[in-house]
Amino acid sequence: MMNKIVLFCSLVVTLLVSAAELPTNKFSRRIHYPESAQQQLLAVSLDEAVYAASDNGFNDLRLLDQTGAETPYLLQKIVERKAVTQHLPIRSKTQVLQKSGEEGIEIRLELDKKTETADGLTVVTNQRDFEYSLQIFGSDDAHNWQLLVDNGLIYDYSRFMNFSSRDITIPANTFRHFRIIIAKPVQSRASELMLLTQTREGGEALKRSEQIALHQRPLHIERIDFWHSKTDALPETEQSFDYPISKFTVTQDTKQKTTLVDIEGNQLPFNGLKLKFSTLNFSRQVSLRVPSSRGTASSMFTIASTRLEALHFKELSLDNTTVSFPEQRQKNYRFVIEDLDNPPLAIEGITGTGPRYQLVFLSQPEHTYQLKYGATKAEPPRYEVAAIEALLRRGYQST
Repeated sequence: MMNKIVLFCSLVVTLLVSAAELPTNKFSRRIHYPESAQQQLLAVSLDEAVYAASDNGFNDLRLLDQTGAETPYLLQKIVERKAVTQHLPIRSKTQVLQKSGEEGIEIRLELDKKTETADGLTVVTNQRDFEYSLQIFGSDDAHNWQLLVDNGLIYDYSRFMNFSSRDITIPANTFRHFRIIIAKPVQSRASELMLLTQTREGGEALKRSEQIALHQRPLHIERIDFWHSKTDALPETEQSFDYPISKFTVTQDTKQKTTLVDIEGNQLPFNGLKLKFSTLNFSRQVSLRVPSSRGTASSMFTIASTRLEALHFKELSLDNTTVSFPEQRQKNYRFVIEDLDNPPLAIEGITGTGPRYQLVFLSQPEHTYQLKYGATKAEPPRYEVAAIEALLRRGYQST
């Protein structure tokens, strides 16, 4: 049976009283933990104050006991166990393919008798720029049909934005026969969507005949794949945390037709930034920049470039507003959003995403500890942590 010790250590900020121990460190945090007459495996999660004042590589962190002696620690990212759901294919055979109404089609399929029940299906097609509504019926005998999905939507809006979906989830059932009716394109809403996201070329609107041609093209289906959902536990992986950002400014560069968003990062460990907009529908190119080693605002370089996209229309609610990048601990970030001739986007908030670090160490009975940090220059400590790593491998976990 796996052993597990879960201990929470809190930090209380104080100014460093004596500079004799580590003269280059500016701050000290007392570590609070439950007293014990035995040795304990403890974990101290770093907080925003430590991130803001510590060295970029955490070289300045020192854990001292009440005598001033250094205590070895293992610096690690907090991990978690995640579950991942896979779509496992189910063998099926097409029994009927025929027209339904004037422009729709009906497909009847039978699952292999030895396969699992169907949790969903995928309409496989290489076609782009479409929107279709599906009805899915199930049956035990291919005669008496029960409606399972009334308005399942498959769509591809790649002509306008990077949004598409060809999967339909099916409610829990034990049916082996399925009847799928794919209606004609949802022309009224597709037309409205076209007008909503319409761009201009040379100052003139795109021609109406081009819009109609998009809607009238029939859907070419390669096949329909049924699948069964299976959930598996993954090995421990890095846990992602949200860091709400309270300080950012938005300015307009009218000459360059861009929006500049300057963010105070406070050296938090980010590998992504999520933007929240009140603007409902848009697709804008964006780049994320950070100061160069010279540290001046005029010498910034790009660490990520992508498109910010959102589509909110009737029951559609699609967002792609996260910018991912290699992990950084920067004091400042700047988004440059390409507005062109469009109105600026209304930004409601920004959230950073990234890992959280912790110090894991073995405490001794009747000892107290302080975490010292804040040196501008420090050599990384070289500790013997084999015992701590061995305990973690044996199942002693700290969070």
